[in-house]
Amino acid sequence: MEEMLAAADDLRLMTLTSIVDDILTPIQAVHFLIAVLELRLRVHDWGKRRDEQR
Repeated sequence: MEEMLAAADDLRLMTLTSIVDDILTPIQAVHFLIAVLELRLRVHDWGKRRDEQR
């Protein structure tokens, strides 16, 4: 199971690297990474609020 999780992490990283390096222009890459970080923060905040309601 641990190997499968590591392989999934590697695949996610390779996919992200490919998108940022090979597909997007530099400014698009910046906007994409900002959007990814904003999504991560919003999901984290949503999870915290949901846990507090329990």
